[in-house]
Amino acid sequence: MEKKWLKNYPRDVPETAEYPDVPMCFYVDDAASKFPDKTALIFVNKKI
Repeated sequence: MEKKWLKNYPRDVPETAEYPDVPMCFYVDDAASKFPDKTALIFVNKKI
């Protein structure tokens, strides 16, 4: 697949990004721990 959008990236922005191989629930749990009074996730108009 040709990635036509890459030509619009600034020169100092890499084509790919490194990210940790962790499940989504890790980020939800982490956000809930850091911000217990905030909404961590909205799904089908339900706030968790």
